[in-house]
Amino acid sequence: MTRSATLNIECAVQTAPRAKPRLLETLAALARAGFPSPLVVADYAGRGCYQTYLRTMLLLARTASDADYWLICEDDIEPAAGLDVWLSSDHSHLPVEPGEMGLISLYTCASNHRTGRTGWNVIERLPHHTHIAIPWGALAYLWPVSLAMEYLASPRKPTDREGTDHHVGVWLRERGIPAYCHSPSLVRHTGIVPWSDTSLACKLASDADRQCAEWVPDLSQAIEGERINAWKTERYAASASVLD
Repeated sequence: MTRSATLNIECAVQTAPRAKPRLLETLAALARAGFPSPLVVADYAGRGCYQTYLRTMLLLARTASDADYWLICEDDIEPAAGLDVWLSSDHSHLPVEPGEMGLISLYTCASNHRTGRTGWNVIERLPHHTHIAIPWGALAYLWPVSLAMEYLASPRKPTDREGTDHHVGVWLRERGIPAYCHSPSLVRHTGIVPWSDTSLACKLASDADRQCAEWVPDLSQAIEGERINAWKTERYAASASVLD
């Protein structure tokens, strides 16, 4: 199990069979980010993304209930190098402290990106998603453990008709609990299209939800007083053409 240097963060990765496996690449990237030994939970019997997500949360509830946060990732991501130390430093100014009610998404898709609003932003309802404000893409949710426990204790209808992000987003909205993303994104999606690549993919997502607009590859050189918008970032078009 992975422990943050100052914050107590438990990291887990949910994985599923893929046409081109990404798990080893993701584990190497997580190690560079400061999470060298995450819990790995497989999607056995093709149960799908949401069932696997719930199983991951239940396993963390058994083994890491004393943590401050759970970082639950999918198996096709690349987080910024040095992310763990940065999250534990004063630079990050996390919008939700341990014990508070709020969800943090370290992955910020193009739909949730806020140009010119560097830092943590509360997720807002967008014109093309008029029914709900959601941190689209459940690739790297950082849960305060108290919030995760409340989610597990709530009545749910475990189905994969919609993705994990939809289920979580609806639950947050019903309770008036905010969700936050960071612009630029702190995690990049390395997954591929088509949707049949893995059962972790939800067929209802759009291309803009499958990739970030901008992300920070490396946080390991952060120094005191330096703003993230002064660091080198990489930009991506929000379309399937940028995916491997």
